[in-house]
Amino acid sequence: MYEDKLFSGGDDKTVKIWDIETTKKIEELTGHENGVTCLAFANQELLSGSFDHYIICWDMQEIKKRILEKELMR
Repeated sequence: MYEDKLFSGGDDKTVKIWDIETTKKIEELTGHENGVTCLAFANQELLSGSFDHYIICWDMQEIKKRILEKELMR
């Protein structure tokens, strides 16, 4: 959990971001080639690990921008 959002990773190779209040998916991050096995937060970054043997560092400021842009388009 980060701020008012829940993050989940799964066998579909994505990291999903959920709004806790509405329980709706608000963003989906793609980049792994296999199932996502772990998530961690450090220094304003989201780190995702996968069975593909890679760790991806996602910038939380960039994720916030993407979420805001989608909200504005609705």
